[in-house]
Amino acid sequence: MKYIPLGIVLFFFTGCFIGPVGDLVEQVEDQYFTDEFSDAPSDLDPIENTVSTKLVWESNIGNHNGSEFNLVILDEFIVAATSDGTIKKLNIENGEQVWEKNISSSIVAGIGGNFENLLVVSGDGYLWCLNQNGDVIWKTFMPGEVFVSPVIYNSEVYVRIGNYEILQLDLKQGVIQWRYKKSVPSLTLRKTSRLSFSDNVIYAGFPAAKVIAIHAESGGYLWESKISKIKGVSEIERLNDVVSKLIINNSVIYSVSTNGNISSVDRKSGRVLWTSDLSSFNDLIFDGYDIFVINKVGTIHSLRKNNGKLNWRLTDLQHRRITNGSLIKDFLVVGDFDGYIHFIDIEQGTLKGRSQMPGGVQILNNISTVNDTYMVGMDKEGNIFYFKIKVEKLLINDENVESEALVDEVLIEEAKVSLVDQVINYRYYN
Repeated sequence: MKYIPLGIVLFFFTGCFIGPVGDLVEQVEDQYFTDEFSDAPSDLDPIENTVSTKLVWESNIGNHNGSEFNLVILDEFIVAATSDGTIKKLNIENGEQVWEKNISSSIVAGIGGNFENLLVVSGDGYLWCLNQNGDVIWKTFMPGEVFVSPVIYNSEVYVRIGNYEILQLDLKQGVIQWRYKKSVPSLTLRKTSRLSFSDNVIYAGFPAAKVIAIHAESGGYLWESKISKIKGVSEIERLNDVVSKLIINNSVIYSVSTNGNISSVDRKSGRVLWTSDLSSFNDLIFDGYDIFVINKVGTIHSLRKNNGKLNWRLTDLQHRRITNGSLIKDFLVVGDFDGYIHFIDIEQGTLKGRSQMPGGVQILNNISTVNDTYMVGMDKEGNIFYFKIKVEKLLINDENVESEALVDEVLIEEAKVSLVDQVINYRYYN
């Protein structure tokens, strides 16, 4: 198997593309060559901010190459890692450092884990497991590159390898217990979807627009579903991977491919329930009612979960390299290349707030909601920012309220009189 080489991609970038191939190239360029813009970012028009942020604290955790490391939120603490091998645990309320460790090797994926065990993957191919104090418990060599954070599920470790293997390891000693491997096309993207879990089943996206279900305990194959047709003749035209994390909602799964469709799939059988012509590299966002998809280089769509029909479409942030989204209150929150955090009303699809983080540095794909009031994220230079959300309430005119109350009282009295008249008339004529 081979990934898209730089020379080939740049060659195709210089050509003229139309239709879905052009969209794919634009998305690949946006994902991997972030220093230059093929299209000018959309200007930020003035808006009336009804959502504002207050920076509580900021902390830099070390040298950083801009990789999209996850932040692990553990009740009162945040644990973060950077590419130079530094791992820090911070107090979530004030950003004060609890401890700092360095594994003496670059870090390429992480952080994963839970309160007791933290997981990172180093550049020399090892999966590291650390305890809650940052001390190394074990490390195990991985049989391939790792692009996404390892996961702990039901007291076992699960790792996704770049060659499209999935491994289960013993949490106590790091021993590989089973390996699932699937054959894939010769050309794939240098990116894999994060694993999703539910009811002891693993769900994962694969190349050729496929979603696969695997038994978590044994690694046994359950089913495979193709969520989109492969289009085109050449390898580059037919490139259509599922690299976004799957959304699980009761009996269905929502998934999207990079050059095809978003689909709803039955969890039991793998049968496709509906599809919509929309592609994405970003993770899907789901609020229980609607699915939010960031398409191409910043167009945001809201779709109905039952049929994939469009609710609204926001184009104000096109080409601003916006991040995966996160939900807080009634807003979808995304960051951009210029350090801005944007708040989008999930019902109307309109921008309701905008704040720029200190330094104006590109926000990474790790903005997380801490509770119903706070959020945390990290930028390309390793700065972690923790901020509070405030939603402005509409002012109500007291005189209007009193007038409306008086009108309501009059209507009630009129209704009473009318009812009495009806009763008298009924008794008279009957």
